[in-house]
Amino acid sequence: MIIVKIENLRRNKIKVVFDEDSYVLNQKLMADYYLYPGKEMSSEEVASMVHKGQYFDAYDKAINYIAYQPRTSFEVRNRMLREEYDKSVINSVVAALVEEKHINDEQYALDYYESYRKKYGVFRIVSNLKGKGINESEIGSVQMEDDEDVAYDLLLKKYGKDIDEIGFEMKGKISKYLSQRGFAFDTIKKVVNRYGNEISEKF
Repeated sequence: MIIVKIENLRRNKIKVVFDEDSYVLNQKLMADYYLYPGKEMSSEEVASMVHKGQYFDAYDKAINYIAYQPRTSFEVRNRMLREEYDKSVINSVVAALVEEKHINDEQYALDYYESYRKKYGVFRIVSNLKGKGINESEIGSVQMEDDEDVAYDLLLKKYGKDIDEIGFEMKGKISKYLSQRGFAFDTIKKVVNRYGNEISEKF
Protein backbone atom coordinates (compact mmCIF):
# COMPACT_ATOMS: atom_id res chain seq x y z
CA MET A 1 0.00 0.00 0.00
CA ILE A 2 1.38 3.39 -1.04
CA ILE A 3 0.51 6.71 0.60
CA VAL A 4 -0.95 9.01 -2.05
CA LYS A 5 -1.44 12.08 0.16
CA ILE A 6 -1.79 13.24 3.75
CA GLU A 7 -4.36 15.84 4.74
CA ASN A 8 -4.32 17.83 7.98
CA LEU A 9 -7.70 17.83 9.71
CA ARG A 10 -9.06 19.53 12.81
CA ARG A 11 -8.50 18.34 16.38
CA ASN A 12 -5.05 16.85 15.81
CA LYS A 13 -6.23 14.48 13.11
CA ILE A 14 -4.79 13.59 9.73
CA LYS A 15 -6.28 11.75 6.79
CA VAL A 16 -3.85 9.30 5.23
CA VAL A 17 -4.93 8.38 1.71
CA PHE A 18 -3.48 5.17 0.29
CA ASP A 19 -3.85 3.89 -3.24
CA GLU A 20 -6.27 1.28 -1.89
CA ASP A 21 -7.94 2.91 1.12
CA SER A 22 -7.85 5.91 3.49
CA TYR A 23 -7.76 6.37 7.26
CA VAL A 24 -8.40 9.25 9.68
CA LEU A 25 -5.68 8.95 12.29
CA ASN A 26 -4.12 10.71 15.25
CA GLN A 27 -1.51 13.27 14.19
CA LYS A 28 1.05 11.74 16.56
CA LEU A 29 1.45 8.89 14.08
CA MET A 30 3.16 11.21 11.59
CA ALA A 31 6.35 11.11 13.63
CA ASP A 32 5.98 7.57 14.98
CA TYR A 33 5.67 6.03 11.52
CA TYR A 34 7.48 8.73 9.54
CA LEU A 35 4.56 9.16 7.15
CA TYR A 36 4.96 10.94 3.83
CA PRO A 37 3.39 10.76 0.33
CA GLY A 38 4.96 7.96 -1.66
CA LYS A 39 5.82 5.80 1.35
CA GLU A 40 4.99 2.12 0.88
CA MET A 41 3.61 0.17 3.83
CA SER A 42 2.56 -3.44 4.23
CA SER A 43 -0.96 -4.37 5.34
CA GLU A 44 0.47 -5.45 8.69
CA GLU A 45 2.17 -2.08 9.18
CA VAL A 46 -1.03 -0.23 8.36
CA ALA A 47 -3.02 -2.41 10.75
CA SER A 48 -0.45 -1.73 13.50
CA MET A 49 -0.62 2.00 12.77
CA VAL A 50 -4.41 2.06 12.93
CA HIS A 51 -4.36 0.18 16.22
CA LYS A 52 -1.81 2.58 17.70
CA GLY A 53 -3.93 5.47 16.46
CA GLN A 54 -6.86 4.08 18.42
CA TYR A 55 -4.64 3.93 21.48
CA PHE A 56 -3.64 7.58 21.12
CA ASP A 57 -7.28 8.62 20.63
CA ALA A 58 -8.49 6.60 23.60
CA TYR A 59 -5.66 7.89 25.80
CA ASP A 60 -6.44 11.52 24.93
CA LYS A 61 -10.15 11.03 25.63
CA ALA A 62 -9.41 9.30 28.93
CA ILE A 63 -7.14 12.16 30.00
CA ASN A 64 -9.86 14.67 29.16
CA TYR A 65 -12.39 12.57 31.08
CA ILE A 66 -10.34 12.51 34.28
CA ALA A 67 -9.30 16.15 33.95
CA TYR A 68 -12.69 17.31 35.27
CA GLN A 69 -12.51 15.19 38.41
CA PRO A 70 -10.74 12.05 39.68
CA ARG A 71 -12.06 8.78 38.25
CA THR A 72 -11.62 5.12 39.09
CA SER A 73 -10.18 2.64 36.63
CA PHE A 74 -13.66 1.09 36.41
CA GLU A 75 -15.22 4.43 35.42
CA VAL A 76 -12.56 5.13 32.81
CA ARG A 77 -12.91 1.63 31.39
CA ASN A 78 -16.70 1.97 31.10
CA ARG A 79 -16.38 5.37 29.43
CA MET A 80 -14.02 3.93 26.84
CA LEU A 81 -16.35 0.99 26.24
CA ARG A 82 -19.16 3.45 25.47
CA GLU A 83 -16.81 5.05 22.95
CA GLU A 84 -16.55 1.56 21.38
CA TYR A 85 -12.78 1.16 21.54
CA ASP A 86 -11.31 -2.33 21.34
CA LYS A 87 -10.89 -3.96 24.73
CA SER A 88 -7.17 -4.47 24.11
CA VAL A 89 -6.82 -0.72 23.52
CA ILE A 90 -8.81 0.07 26.65
CA ASN A 91 -6.71 -2.29 28.76
CA SER A 92 -3.51 -0.68 27.49
CA VAL A 93 -4.78 2.84 28.16
CA VAL A 94 -5.97 2.06 31.69
CA ALA A 95 -2.69 0.30 32.48
CA ALA A 96 -0.74 3.34 31.25
CA LEU A 97 -2.88 5.76 33.27
CA VAL A 98 -2.40 3.68 36.43
CA GLU A 99 1.36 3.51 35.88
CA GLU A 100 1.51 7.28 35.31
CA LYS A 101 -0.51 7.87 38.51
CA HIS A 102 -3.38 9.52 36.64
CA ILE A 103 -5.57 6.79 38.14
CA ASN A 104 -5.09 5.58 41.71
CA ASP A 105 -8.04 3.65 43.11
CA GLU A 106 -6.65 3.44 46.65
CA GLN A 107 -6.12 7.20 46.80
CA TYR A 108 -9.56 7.69 45.29
CA ALA A 109 -11.10 5.58 48.07
CA LEU A 110 -9.29 7.60 50.75
CA ASP A 111 -10.24 10.94 49.23
CA TYR A 112 -13.86 9.82 48.82
CA TYR A 113 -14.06 8.77 52.46
CA GLU A 114 -12.61 12.07 53.65
CA SER A 115 -15.04 14.00 51.45
CA TYR A 116 -18.21 12.13 52.50
CA ARG A 117 -17.60 11.01 56.09
CA LYS A 118 -19.45 14.12 57.31
CA LYS A 119 -22.48 13.14 55.27
CA TYR A 120 -22.70 9.34 55.30
CA GLY A 121 -21.87 6.35 57.45
CA VAL A 122 -19.25 3.78 56.50
CA PHE A 123 -21.75 1.30 55.03
CA ARG A 124 -23.01 3.91 52.56
CA ILE A 125 -19.51 5.05 51.66
CA VAL A 126 -18.32 1.49 51.07
CA SER A 127 -21.39 0.77 48.95
CA ASN A 128 -20.76 3.86 46.84
CA LEU A 129 -17.11 2.94 46.36
CA LYS A 130 -18.03 -0.56 45.25
CA GLY A 131 -20.41 1.02 42.76
CA LYS A 132 -17.43 2.88 41.33
CA GLY A 133 -15.54 -0.35 40.87
CA ILE A 134 -13.22 -0.09 43.88
CA ASN A 135 -12.38 -3.60 45.08
CA GLU A 136 -12.37 -4.94 48.64
CA SER A 137 -8.60 -4.74 48.99
CA GLU A 138 -8.46 -1.09 47.95
CA ILE A 139 -11.38 -0.20 50.21
CA GLY A 140 -9.74 -2.10 53.06
CA SER A 141 -6.63 0.03 52.75
CA VAL A 142 -8.63 2.98 54.12
CA GLN A 143 -9.26 3.12 57.87
CA MET A 144 -12.95 3.99 58.08
CA GLU A 145 -15.24 4.43 61.04
CA ASP A 146 -18.61 6.01 61.71
CA ASP A 147 -18.56 9.44 63.29
CA GLU A 148 -21.19 9.45 66.04
CA ASP A 149 -21.26 13.25 66.15
CA VAL A 150 -21.97 13.40 62.43
CA ALA A 151 -24.85 10.96 62.79
CA TYR A 152 -26.21 12.98 65.70
CA ASP A 153 -25.97 16.27 63.82
CA LEU A 154 -27.78 14.75 60.85
CA LEU A 155 -30.48 13.52 63.21
CA LEU A 156 -30.93 16.98 64.73
CA LYS A 157 -31.10 18.55 61.30
CA LYS A 158 -33.77 16.07 60.25
CA TYR A 159 -35.97 16.02 63.39
CA GLY A 160 -34.81 18.85 65.67
CA LYS A 161 -35.57 18.81 69.40
CA ASP A 162 -39.12 20.11 69.33
CA ILE A 163 -40.70 16.83 70.38
CA ASP A 164 -41.98 15.69 73.76
CA GLU A 165 -40.71 12.13 73.80
CA ILE A 166 -39.21 9.40 71.68
CA GLY A 167 -41.56 6.47 71.41
CA PHE A 168 -41.17 3.17 69.62
CA GLU A 169 -42.44 4.58 66.32
CA MET A 170 -40.10 7.56 66.46
CA LYS A 171 -37.13 5.35 67.24
CA GLY A 172 -38.03 3.30 64.19
CA LYS A 173 -38.08 6.38 61.96
CA ILE A 174 -34.75 7.59 63.30
CA SER A 175 -33.14 4.19 62.90
CA LYS A 176 -34.40 3.88 59.33
CA TYR A 177 -33.15 7.34 58.43
CA LEU A 178 -29.66 6.79 59.83
CA SER A 179 -29.51 3.31 58.33
CA GLN A 180 -30.26 4.79 54.90
CA ARG A 181 -27.40 7.18 55.52
CA GLY A 182 -25.15 4.15 55.95
CA PHE A 183 -24.49 4.16 59.69
CA ALA A 184 -23.91 0.92 61.55
CA PHE A 185 -26.38 -0.53 64.07
CA ASP A 186 -24.14 0.24 67.07
CA THR A 187 -23.75 3.85 65.98
CA ILE A 188 -27.48 4.24 65.48
CA LYS A 189 -28.20 2.75 68.91
CA LYS A 190 -25.82 5.18 70.61
CA VAL A 191 -27.22 8.16 68.74
CA VAL A 192 -30.84 7.23 69.50
CA ASN A 193 -30.04 6.91 73.21
CA ARG A 194 -28.19 10.21 73.16
CA TYR A 195 -31.09 11.87 71.42
CA GLY A 196 -33.54 10.40 73.89
CA ASN A 197 -31.50 11.68 76.83
CA GLU A 198 -31.37 15.16 75.29
CA ILE A 199 -35.16 15.20 74.94
CA SER A 200 -35.67 13.91 78.48
CA GLU A 201 -33.46 16.62 79.94
CA LYS A 202 -35.83 19.29 78.63
CA PHE A 203 -38.48 18.25 81.14
